[in-house]
Amino acid sequence: MLLLPIQTWDRKLTTVWFALMHEETFFTMLPPFLLMFLQLVRSIQPAISVSPSTESEKMLLKIREMFDFGYSNYMKYAYPEDELDPIHCRGRGPDLTDRNNININDALGDYQLTLVDSLDSLAGTPTGIPFPRIHLGWRSVETLGREDSCLAGAGTLLLEMGTLSLLLQDPQYATLARNVVLRLWNYRSPDTGLLGTDINIYTGEWINSMSGVGAGQDSFYEYLLKSGILFDDSELIQMFEESLRNLRRRLCGASSVHHCACPEGHPPVYWNTDMFTGEVVNTWVDTLQSVWPGILMSKNMRLV
Repeated sequence: MLLLPIQTWDRKLTTVWFALMHEETFFTMLPPFLLMFLQLVRSIQPAISVSPSTESEKMLLKIREMFDFGYSNYMKYAYPEDELDPIHCRGRGPDLTDRNNININDALGDYQLTLVDSLDSLAGTPTGIPFPRIHLGWRSVETLGREDSCLAGAGTLLLEMGTLSLLLQDPQYATLARNVVLRLWNYRSPDTGLLGTDINIYTGEWINSMSGVGAGQDSFYEYLLKSGILFDDSELIQMFEESLRNLRRRLCGASSVHHCACPEGHPPVYWNTDMFTGEVVNTWVDTLQSVWPGILMSKNMRLV
């Protein structure tokens, strides 16, 4: 199944390009000449010279300041390493002495997939769910011994692969990435409609059945919505809407959550639930869940 007819992609290229400029991992994939191009684009964007008069304008200015702060400091202190170590204010790359140090190697290091090389692993398992990481210098990806992948890691390829298809005018990259999303979607619970966190890439069995919008899950839902909007893909948007309804229904219907905590069916906090029973399994949140309000705002802005 193709993501979009090839002749309709040109008009989406500019929109997708500027959207990806705000993806935190996108810059580490770019060669220096493209980074220089992005710097030029940012410099010619019209500046907001008037004083912000509304709350939304103030937030737009704040978001721009936060983005510029993060991007500029990465370029100043960390480029071309994978990421910026905020404690020591220096670049941090892969741990070449310990390939199992996923705290560092998961960023975009030598043991992680690159944008194009990941294509070889997308269809390399019985389930069609990609390997979580490969060593590009080894002949077999399976020698790394990993049999699991998280929902976000496996299902967060479509924006980048879709853009690659746009640039090359070749639909195969977007098609492969989209098929991975559909395969993951088919492994949701038939009773609750929820997805878990970690899945066995060989059997399709869930290793971690915790369902939520935090670490290991967040960007799967983010990419459903963003890809649906950017590529005019109504099926992906419907999948996001269904996921949101299921999350809200299970949180507000769980026996451990009082009904007054869900006015109008909208939970104030998206705790983690069990994907098979819908019951709340814990009431903590992690930092990656902080993006969720922005995702919901993107959904609401689309309806305006």
